[in-house]
Amino acid sequence: MQRTNKGQGRTEFLNSFGFCPSKIREDKNMTFFNRHRVLYAEDNEDSCFMVSVMCELSGIEAVTAKTVAEAWQRSQTECFDLYLLDSQFPDGDGLELCRRLRAYAPQTPILIYSGNAFEIDKQNGLAAGANGYLTKPYMADLAVTIERTIEQTQKKGAGNRNNYCLNIVENDETRRFLIPQFPSTPS
Repeated sequence: MQRTNKGQGRTEFLNSFGFCPSKIREDKNMTFFNRHRVLYAEDNEDSCFMVSVMCELSGIEAVTAKTVAEAWQRSQTECFDLYLLDSQFPDGDGLELCRRLRAYAPQTPILIYSGNAFEIDKQNGLAAGANGYLTKPYMADLAVTIERTIEQTQKKGAGNRNNYCLNIVENDETRRFLIPQFPSTPS
């Protein structure tokens, strides 16, 4: 039996849904300032890859974190328009992370994206502070759902990462426009 490289076949899988990763970042002068930025906390590498590609193809910048600790650290050092969280991690509970994020950044929308599909799981996710609960493998309209959630939150006057990122500077090498400044951590 021939061994395959880890991750081989992902591109073919995405292409079967009409997604073409080769078209990502064709415009090297693309400006990220107006793009939505999402932190996707998920420990499964394949899920991270597929969601990241789908977001990129929809003009959303997806940053992944594979542990609760990494997601929490990134949330404190980077700006995001939405948090997309799995509910289970090897190092902790995604719902507890949701509670912490809700206390830390109350205006930023949070979606739980989990394989736990029972009604009680959804109720627990919403009780933890999530704006919505999506059950895997919901992927067809995931990027649209992310966009709509961000836009609805911003229409209410909250959730705009510029509320937290006050000093904006362009870095010519990466074309990113973020130098975050956050409110102090809630006690």
